[in-house]
Amino acid sequence: MSTHGEFQHAGISSDGGRNATASGFDVGPVELRLNQIAPSQENLSVYAPRSDEDIRKLAESIREHGLKQRIVVTRNGVIVSGHSRYRACSLLGLDTVKCEVDDLYSWDPRFLGRLVECNRQRVKTLAEQIREHVVHYSAEDAYESLIEYREHKAFDWDDEGRLDLGSILKEPKLSDAKMDMVRAVQKVVASLKEYWPLSVRTIHYELLNDPPLRNATAKKRPRYVNDKSSYDDLSDVCKRMRLEGYISFGSIADETRKTEVWSVEKEAGAFFEREMSGFLKNYWRDLMQGQPNHIEIVGEKNTVESSIKHVACQYTIPYTLGRGYASLDPRYKMYQRYKASGKERLIILFMTDFDPEGEDIATSFGRSMRDHFSVDVVGVKVCLTAEQVKEFNLPPMAKAKSGSSRHKGFVDKHGDNVWELEALPTAERVRLLREAIDRVIDVDAFNAQLDREKKDAADLTKLREQVAPMLRELLPQ
Repeated sequence: MSTHGEFQHAGISSDGGRNATASGFDVGPVELRLNQIAPSQENLSVYAPRSDEDIRKLAESIREHGLKQRIVVTRNGVIVSGHSRYRACSLLGLDTVKCEVDDLYSWDPRFLGRLVECNRQRVKTLAEQIREHVVHYSAEDAYESLIEYREHKAFDWDDEGRLDLGSILKEPKLSDAKMDMVRAVQKVVASLKEYWPLSVRTIHYELLNDPPLRNATAKKRPRYVNDKSSYDDLSDVCKRMRLEGYISFGSIADETRKTEVWSVEKEAGAFFEREMSGFLKNYWRDLMQGQPNHIEIVGEKNTVESSIKHVACQYTIPYTLGRGYASLDPRYKMYQRYKASGKERLIILFMTDFDPEGEDIATSFGRSMRDHFSVDVVGVKVCLTAEQVKEFNLPPMAKAKSGSSRHKGFVDKHGDNVWELEALPTAERVRLLREAIDRVIDVDAFNAQLDREKKDAADLTKLREQVAPMLRELLPQ
């Protein structure tokens, strides 16, 4: 970046000259002596200079018509825009030129951004695009940046084969009768923002803690309850709330439906900018190294992923979502991770429904790891348990399915009601999982790795600052 020494190089002294003060040139349009301004070294490093022939043609145009566009300079006389005009005026031997003084100095952090902005319309080579992003890059706070890093194509069809979409869909607007329910959903969504995206089922159970009116104008004024009718009503309300802007589309997601989007760029310069913005930031230290056991988390279904992921990423613990009984493949992959860890014991933390299948999933999974892969395994049921159902007075989901082979054993022991994981408040699921992890790890060893990760982040930031200029030098001209 330009230094204070360029202030004198630009011809400004303490007594100054016309339009100059001790603090630099006055902001605004002004005519300056050619020897009072100087090219930007950053511009020379980023943009290839125009050919001598182009400069001669530009000089002839200026001789004939005058300088139509002012040269933009900083308050200390460093050119921001107009390097070719400056060369042409020098070729003509002009004493003074028309300038526009920007309210910044060449050492101002905003200078590089202004330089790039002034060249926005310029037709640039790939090398110029990349060098432009390199000089514009600056390091952020190391550890915060590291953590933060851890976010339709139209076709023309012939009439043949085109779908008839029917008449225009007129979606009914949410009425005043639904506003009590709308406000209740907004409150839940806002309170759980750190766990977005939520599932509709999570919102369903949260509403049961303080049931809103489903229809404020009905004679019986029905309140929200734990049944299919209320849940269907909630699904419809959540859809219309997103369409009408009451809540963000990003606040709710259906994790059971997968969408694939390709990461594409319109030009190579944009790709380089994206890569540079994340350069050496995608670093996660293995915070579980130094632990006596290899630890994994298993969740029964996708709808609780947000609460599991929220904790697992902070500890760098792998997690598996089984969607019921997991197939052999995820168990084998867990075995491979366990073997690669070099640890003697595998500890699996389970989060499943409290029903005949949920109780058996943990046992079945652990038995498979022990018997199929000869692993020394310990299984821990984090939630949902019979004790937690009683402690939180959770509403049952339904009755146990009589067709299940595990029905009788469960009903004899717990009764015929069953409970879903989502019935447990999200914050409680997070708390229980974190407490379970803290019970099975060496906390001091974990904190030591966390401190090392912070130091690593600072070291990587210094390395980014050193490598960026080197990349600029390696680019083809």
